[in-house]
Amino acid sequence: MCCEDRQYNRPTHHEMPFAGHSGMCCCGNREFMDKKERTEMLEEYREELKSELDVVEEELKELRGE
Repeated sequence: MCCEDRQYNRPTHHEMPFAGHSGMCCCGNREFMDKKERTEMLEEYREELKSELDVVEEELKELRGE
């Protein structure tokens, strides 16, 4: 099921901050989150983005010879 596919360790379309089209996913599953669930999901997503940014910054340092 596409909802459970985590290819490349990235958020699924349900976990993206602005996902949620009419409360339905492409699989036909209902996707409703309460405030607590949405907050937890966004906090986790923020941490994943911070980790990705750290990797990018490290690679830039290496390329610049810092």
